[in-house]
Amino acid sequence: MVSGIRDVQLALGSPHKKVVAAEKDTRIIQRRSIFTIKSIKKGEKFTKNNIECLRPFIGLPATDFSKILNKHAKRNLTPYTALSKSDFY
Repeated sequence: MVSGIRDVQLALGSPHKKVVAAEKDTRIIQRRSIFTIKSIKKGEKFTKNNIECLRPFIGLPATDFSKILNKHAKRNLTPYTALSKSDFY
């Protein structure tokens, strides 16, 4: 029975996830970043209606989505522009 339990523990693996070497090359394609999905004018607020998390990962990470909501655009932005920290205040 103990041997069976140890086999199950090994099969479950670690709860801590790490990027392995095979994933490093495709990480940009797999992750999402925050993009505009509509034109946004300077001073306009970012809302769920004008930004979205899309692939590839070339801007701010998707995990920052809620932090950007209701912030204001520093410049005019065209649709499908990856956002960076310098794009809002």
